Amino acid sequence: MTKEGFTTLSLEDKASALWDNGRFLESVSYYKYKANLYALDDFFVEVLCYQGSTSIEKIDVADEDKLSKFLSRIDLASLYSARL
Repeated sequence: MTKEGFTTLSLEDKASALWDNGRFLESVSYYKYKANLYALDDFFVEVLCYQGSTSIEKIDVADEDKLSKFLSRIDLASLYSARL
């Protein structure tokens, strides 16, 4: 799947694509949200849920700005070796 194709999906279809093909990487608290980062094919996806809730508020392709909150917590070497 491409980033462009992913962005056209409904919230439910995005969640299904992540469930079936995504790889969970990290979770952080971010203001009133719990932000989860996933790798999907060759791009990253951020899932936002309200803290203390399991309902999904938003699912978006993670750009550099969204990725910045996760970078200090992710071991990039392990990501690279997982793709080999």
